[in-house]
Amino acid sequence: MDVRRRRPGGIAADELRRLLAVLRPTSTGLRDRAIILTCVFAGLRCSEVMGLRTGDLQRRDGRVYYTVRVKGGQERNRELPAPAYTAIKREVASMSPKRSFLGHTAGPAVTPPLLGEGCVA
Repeated sequence: MDVRRRRPGGIAADELRRLLAVLRPTSTGLRDRAIILTCVFAGLRCSEVMGLRTGDLQRRDGRVYYTVRVKGGQERNRELPAPAYTAIKREVASMSPKRSFLGHTAGPAVTPPLLGEGCVA
């Protein structure tokens, strides 16, 4: 029997629209939207998105780039697609003064997580 590993497929546009439609415009919903759009448009695993730090985004030549540590411990630097960047900006703008950066407190030597910790189940 010929057993081949099937590569994971992408999410259909209809499915993505339906998924995003159920997210409420709360801080948690905005965070989840940013996580989902970054996973989908950047092609990253949830663990890779959750490992992003504030210092991993850089603006160059009018574009935003991210540096991410991928499977195997390697780093890659790619352009962040506009829908993901817009979602991240909205999440950051939604933070209340009582909340530390994306829900996490960080000391001077710590770079806080960009989108929180743990994957959305």
